[in-house]
Amino acid sequence: MTQQNDNSRSLNVGQNLTLMLEQAGLTIVGFSHGANISLNHARTIKNGKASISSKTAGKIADFFCIEAGLLFLPKAIKIKDPLNIPTIQKFYDENIQNDKFFTVKAKENSVTAILKEKIIYESLMDDWTRSKEIVTYVNETKKYKKYNNIFNIRSVSKALGRIYAESNLLERADLRENGKVFIYKRKQ
Repeated sequence: MTQQNDNSRSLNVGQNLTLMLEQAGLTIVGFSHGANISLNHARTIKNGKASISSKTAGKIADFFCIEAGLLFLPKAIKIKDPLNIPTIQKFYDENIQNDKFFTVKAKENSVTAILKEKIIYESLMDDWTRSKEIVTYVNETKKYKKYNNIFNIRSVSKALGRIYAESNLLERADLRENGKVFIYKRKQ
């Protein structure tokens, strides 16, 4: 019974942390930095897989200006306007330039967003294209140079698969007919 209670409490903390991050517009990376909790531990907490100490609960509660005991309850936590929470306001002021800390900026600079909003409409995608050709294109095209550090074959492959599954922007073909290598083009 105790193990079940611990698991339930961990899940509650994870769900509440996820909800508060969404409300504050912060990524787990930003929260980890702001609350001074290691990124791996913060991710484990967010995923509901960590029993947290009272010290860690205190760090989370202090960062969001809530009572620590609320973290463990199944009731969803609603935080104040993030810019009216002194710790979050200070975090925003000190870190606004860091795209990895804020969900809006992280989404804007994600491989999926860049593909979906820009590259899919380039002439490159008029015909069947592989991930590595997109990576080469990004590296060689001046207007996309700033993104070449996040574009690699793996990230592009995952993003294309996500876009294909979630929208009707792309057509896909199995290059080797083994379900492992796909080529894509923009739907006409």
